[in-house]
Order: sequence, then structure tokens, then C-alpha cells
Amino acid sequence: VRHFVNRNPSVFGSDIDADNVRWCAASLPGKYIRNDLFPRLDFDDSHFGLVYAISVFTHLDQDAANAWRDEIHRVLRPRGIAIFTIHGSTGIGRILDDRRLNLLASNGFDASSPDARLDKHIEDRTYYRATFQSAHSVRQFFGQRFRVIDQIVGANALLQDFVVLEKR
Repeated sequence: VRHFVNRNPSVFGSDIDADNVRWCAASLPGKYIRNDLFPRLDFDDSHFGLVYAISVFTHLDQDAANAWRDEIHRVLRPRGIAIFTIHGSTGIGRILDDRRLNLLASNGFDASSPDARLDKHIEDRTYYRATFQSAHSVRQFFGQRFRVIDQIVGANALLQDFVVLEKR
């Protein structure tokens, strides 16, 4: 958000973690709300020209990922841009568990490992995962609702890939 402020945009933020929402509201320009673990966001259809989700799809099982992909599609304007991060090829290199690597190799997607970092902040302790996707899976999954413009490997802290999408 700090990088967009000079352009005078309307900035909205949404997160499942109330502590993060409070920090953003106190520290950054814009309006910030806490959302539920599953959609619906309190925004009209086609409200945004740009949506970015950093380290969201890196922590969702398939049902939650489908729901949030579709919800973000709903609130994005036609030809609007979405930028998401995923654990792609750079993140996959950090998996040291053969069972998880086999799941990923056969399905292109693995969300089999819980991530306890938000256990104190959300109601459902099974929701937050460590999720990994192959490049083919990323294009197939997001391509159902968006035009996939690019996948930039390791662009977020050399750990996550950026996926750049356009709403059709």
C-alpha cells in the first residue's frame, strides 16, 4: 500500500487476522476490514481495478482456494488485474517430505500440511495450510476464471511466485 499512496488511489484491505487489520488501519492510508474465512466480501461486483493477495493462496486448501479465486473474480472489474502469490517452484524446493512431493507430483497441488501460525487468531484451526502448486496447476486453476498473464518465479522474497492475471 505504501507504494500506491502517491497515486491517490482508494485503498481497501481485508484479512482474516484482526490484529493485522488493526495494524493496517492504524499505520496505512485506506479502509481495512476483517473478513470471514470464506467469502463473501462486503464489496459490490466489479468494484476494483486491481486486487493483490500476498500469501493468501499459499495457505488455502482446494475448497477455500476455489471460493477465494471466484470471489476475487466477482469483485474485480472486467480487464482488471489480480496479482497473487503462490508457493510455486521456489517454494516446492523447500518441501523435504517425500509423501508431500508425491502428492504434488500426482495432483499438481498439495495442501496436506496444517500451518499453526494463525491458530490463536482464527476460529478454525484446520483452515490455514502450507499450500504448494506446480506451474501447470497454477495456470489450470487460475485460468478457469482469468487470463494468466505471467508467473514470476521467486519474485516475493525468493520464496513465493507472483501470478499476474487479468479478468476476462
